[in-house]
Amino acid sequence: MALDHQEHPTDDLTTDSRLAAPTRLEAVERDCFVDGALRSDLGWVAGVAQRALRSEIALLSVLDTRRQHFLSQRGLAPAMTGTPLSQSLCRIVVERDAPLVVHDATEHRLLAAHPAVTELGVASYAGVPVRSPDGPVLGALCVLGRSPRTWSAQDLGDLETIAAVVRDTIDLAARRAADGDAVAAVTGTADPAGSRIRAALAAGCFELHYQPVVELASGRTHAYEALLRWNDPVRGMLPPAAFLAAAESSGAMPELTRFVVRAACRQLAGWAARGFPTSVAINASREEILSPEFVPLVRAELDAAGVARGSLIVEMTEQLAATAPERLAETVTALRAAGVRLALDDFGTEHSSLSRLRESSIDILKIDRRFMDGIPADPKACAILEVLLGLGRAVEAEVVCGGIETDEQRRHARDHGCRYGQGWLFARPAPADGGAPPGWSAPA
Repeated sequence: MALDHQEHPTDDLTTDSRLAAPTRLEAVERDCFVDGALRSDLGWVAGVAQRALRSEIALLSVLDTRRQHFLSQRGLAPAMTGTPLSQSLCRIVVERDAPLVVHDATEHRLLAAHPAVTELGVASYAGVPVRSPDGPVLGALCVLGRSPRTWSAQDLGDLETIAAVVRDTIDLAARRAADGDAVAAVTGTADPAGSRIRAALAAGCFELHYQPVVELASGRTHAYEALLRWNDPVRGMLPPAAFLAAAESSGAMPELTRFVVRAACRQLAGWAARGFPTSVAINASREEILSPEFVPLVRAELDAAGVARGSLIVEMTEQLAATAPERLAETVTALRAAGVRLALDDFGTEHSSLSRLRESSIDILKIDRRFMDGIPADPKACAILEVLLGLGRAVEAEVVCGGIETDEQRRHARDHGCRYGQGWLFARPAPADGGAPPGWSAPA
C-alpha cells in the first residue's frame, strides 16, 4: 500500500534515473503529453484532486529526463507549467514507482534540505504514480501544502482512484490515435466517462440542489425536489443533461443513484434535527427503479438516517408507468411499505388512462412544465391544463404544477384548483448550506 517516508525514513529517497528514463521518455513522446491534445483532455484532474483532499495545491505531472511538466495544476500561478527535476518531489514517486507521503517536510530527516522545501516552501506532500496503460510510470498525481498536514489512507486511496481514471483516458486516446474512433469502438475500448464519474463521486464533486414546492395560496414551503449537479472543476456546475447519458452508457448510474438516495436521506434527517421537517423528492432512471437493488437501497438508507415515514418521495416518469406496469407494481408496493411516497413526473407527456392512474397508487402528480407555456393568455393551453388538473382530482392525488415563472401563472393554477407549484418564480435550485432549507418558509 502507501509508503510513508515520514514514518519510515530510508537512507536514500532517490534512485538512479538513467535506467527508467529512456522508457519513460519514449512513452511521453508517444502519447504527446507535453504539447499534445491530452493536456486539454486531462485539465480537470488537478481540480478534482484538490477538492477531494481539500489541499492547497494539486498537480498532475509527467517527467522526462530534464523537467517535471504540469499537465493539470490548481493552486499555482496559471503561467507555471513545470519545474526542474531538482525541485521535484514527484521525481521520487516516479523513480521508486511507489506512493510518497510526507506529513511535515520541514522536520523530515532526509527532505528538510530538499529544494522543494527550502526554495518552494513545500511542507506536506502526498503523491501516487501515474502509469501508461502498457506499464511505464509516466509521472505522478500529487497534492501538497505550505503547512504540515497528516495525510490519511483514504487520501491515498482517492489519489489512486483519480490516477486510474488518468490511465483510462490515456488508453482511450492512444487507441484512437492508432486505430481511429470506429476501430476503437469495435474493439470495445472502455469509455473513460464512467471512471471519471466515479472519480468525481469519490472526490465529492457531485451534490444535490434543492428546489422548493410551495403552496400557491400562501407561498409557504410544502416540499423539495432534489436535483443532481456535478461541480466540475473545469466545466463548472453541470446539470444532469450533461452527464446522465454517459453515466447510463458506462454503467455508472448505480453509483449515482446510491449517492442521490443517501444524500437525500441524510439531508432530510439533518433538516428534521434542526427543526425543519419537510419532504424531499428524488429522481431515478427507469432501469434503476426497476432493478432488484433499488428498494433494498432505499430501505437501508432510510433506516440508517432515521427518516420519518412519508418524508422521501420517489419520482418516476409517466413513460415508466405506462410501459412497465406489471414490473412497477411490485416496486411500488415495496416502496410504499417502506414509507416512501410516489410521484408521477412530467405528467401529461405520455398517454395515461384514468384506470392505470388509479391502479398505480400514485400520491403526487407533477404536471410537466411545458403545459404552463401560454398560461393564462392561450385558451387552448388553459383548457389542457384544466383537463390535467381534473385527472389529478379524479384519482385523489396531490397535484403540483411545474415550471411556474410568472405570478399570472401562479394565480391561474391556484384559481383552477391546483394547490401546489414549483418553478423559478419561487426559487431556483440551490445547495443546502447547513442551516434552513433553501427558500424555506414554514408551513402553516
